[in-house]
Amino acid sequence: MEGFLESLSGARIIYRLTNALERSKPLRNFKNIVNNHEPTRQSWFVYKQAQMEEYVKRELDEKTE
Repeated sequence: MEGFLESLSGARIIYRLTNALERSKPLRNFKNIVNNHEPTRQSWFVYKQAQMEEYVKRELDEKTE
């Protein structure tokens, strides 16, 4: 999630998400903020998809070596 925060440009949303991760129930807080801010929500889906694709590629590369 920290990588996602580094990809964002809005200081306010970065602050809110960072704060959410530092409180109790960080994943729930993070998800609530992301889901209630449409531009960040769309960015999260793009980031998450790219991370999953990168993970699968790494795993396949390891299996084929």
